[in-house]
Amino acid sequence: MSKVNDPAEMLNEIPGMVFQGALDASAFFISFASEGCTTLTGYNPSEFTNSDSTNFINIIHTDDREYFLRLIDTTVRKGLPLETTVRITTKTGAEKSIWFSCRTTGTNKFGMPCNIEGIAVDISTQLRNEAVKYANRSKTVFLSRVSREVRASMSSILGIVNICLMKDDPNHIRENASEIKASGNKLLSVMSGVLDYIRMENNDAYAANDDYSLAALLTDIITAAKPKVEAAGLRFNVKVDEKLPNWLCGDADKLKQAILLLISNSVKFTDIGYIALNVKGTADGDSSEIAISVEDTGRGIKNEDIENIYNEFTQFDEKSTEGLGIGLAVVQGLMKLLGGEVVCSSMYGLGSIFTIKLTQQVSASNTSTLKENIDIKSLLRKQTRARK
Repeated sequence: MSKVNDPAEMLNEIPGMVFQGALDASAFFISFASEGCTTLTGYNPSEFTNSDSTNFINIIHTDDREYFLRLIDTTVRKGLPLETTVRITTKTGAEKSIWFSCRTTGTNKFGMPCNIEGIAVDISTQLRNEAVKYANRSKTVFLSRVSREVRASMSSILGIVNICLMKDDPNHIRENASEIKASGNKLLSVMSGVLDYIRMENNDAYAANDDYSLAALLTDIITAAKPKVEAAGLRFNVKVDEKLPNWLCGDADKLKQAILLLISNSVKFTDIGYIALNVKGTADGDSSEIAISVEDTGRGIKNEDIENIYNEFTQFDEKSTEGLGIGLAVVQGLMKLLGGEVVCSSMYGLGSIFTIKLTQQVSASNTSTLKENIDIKSLLRKQTRARK
């Protein structure tokens, strides 16, 4: 038989690692691997096929291993083919992304799958190229959104100024001035969002650790958010755990910014119903675990999109024509800075809940709780009267 027709030589010409193996209690072990194994993993085929060899499962990236084993259980062990993408750690410690495909080829005396064969191929370069293309497309969309928002606000301002210049009636001028102020505030919000994102990207932001009043923080948030929520035709509900300590240590400004961004995001994607701000937590000695959630009855998020909602320049709602797609990325950046986290739960078509979780030190000077420092119902009524 000529060398060209040698099956082993033909297998070695195939990109990646061709393998055969058998299922065992943990996952599977490899009984044969082509020479592509060395290029892919850094290990010689014999290091996998010897009885005392490295198990292939052990080189699956630790963050992907549980997911990979779960796939083995739900597909291969039931006689179904498996195709997936996972990361591996090579012998030299490098990380690679591989496309892994296998199928069962035999059963044991109990009719259970026992033998497998498949192929593993390095796709790291392709994924990096796709990531670069995605980033470039995303930045183009981002710049387009910035331009659109700035152009719309500036056009509105200049148009209203022209109207003011053509009229002498003070009442009309006052009304138009209010519209100019609203457009100017929107423009300021756009530019502030861009600057916040740039600071996060350049690691220029830092977290303060000063005493602050939780009651004052909530008052500022309610005062700023309630008019915007109700201007969108939505109800604004607030519920707080009055037993929480009032004086805490942390960065009140960044925490307030994150909460207001979440409320603004909820308003943008909610057409009817309410926005709810819920504050609860537990105090244990000199620290307090706080959970601040923003709940809405908006359009919700599809399950497959939730893990990507914090990606910059990303919007999944095709109906949305507002915003820059960086709000949630900024919130996540702020939470990392503050040592906390933001988590999301959502039902598509019914609404979402974003929850900020963080630990704050209780100020040494704290002698009171929220109950003694803020009356939510009175504050909400006061805000309503102030607009009438």
